[in-house]
Amino acid sequence: MKLYFRETTCPKCKRQYDPTIANCPICGCQTLNEKERTRFQNDIHCPWYVNLFYLALCLLVLTFIANLVGSLTPTDDVLFSKMLVNCLSYIILGGIGFLILVLAKNLKQFGDTFKSWKTIVFGIVGFVAIYFFDITYSIIINSIFDFGGSEGNANQVSIVEIVRAYPVISLLTFGLIGPFCEELSYRVGLFGFLKRINMVLAYILAGLVFGFIHFDWGCLSSGDVDNIISEFVHIPSYIISGLIFCFIYDKWGIGASLIAH
Repeated sequence: MKLYFRETTCPKCKRQYDPTIANCPICGCQTLNEKERTRFQNDIHCPWYVNLFYLALCLLVLTFIANLVGSLTPTDDVLFSKMLVNCLSYIILGGIGFLILVLAKNLKQFGDTFKSWKTIVFGIVGFVAIYFFDITYSIIINSIFDFGGSEGNANQVSIVEIVRAYPVISLLTFGLIGPFCEELSYRVGLFGFLKRINMVLAYILAGLVFGFIHFDWGCLSSGDVDNIISEFVHIPSYIISGLIFCFIYDKWGIGASLIAH
């Protein structure tokens, strides 16, 4: 099994560059076969360790920032505190993500993905597909289980509450900055890194991680059986959404997956 971590050396000009790039950035010499070109053609091309930096945005940095911001926000208004933690965390995180794009010289490639009509079309198609899947899945789940009128798991309920109370801020946080951070983390970071090892593994692990990152692990120690069941039965919805985002990113690039998100 071929792994794509060690830099490629151009046979013509001897320049070394990331092995996921099809053509030498200096002389244009082609070094990947057709199958490999198709595999990586829509990726944000960066070294594997930059993939991990993007991944660390949500898995490590977001947790740290959220805890820090949470410790500094007032606790007498729980909903306001949740909004403030989410808003400030994603703003800080988005700034870090943008900085990494600049330092890794990925900003131009990021912007270029929005120039194709396919990016817009398939991004919208992806959004509609996920939207109708979520509705259908919710109808099926609610017909089987009685969650007392709950609109989803803890993550979804929290977001719905914040959106209703702070619609303008929520549009910025959950509609723009949040998806930007998550696409960098899970698609460019996790999925892009795992594609260097194996495509099937990339889809499976990226889908599972995206699903369980939205799982309320605190429910396991709460002793509330209904809450635990609710969390687990809603996980497939997030996993399938994660897989669709990966597919869109893989086929049409980050611009399309960002629009779908």
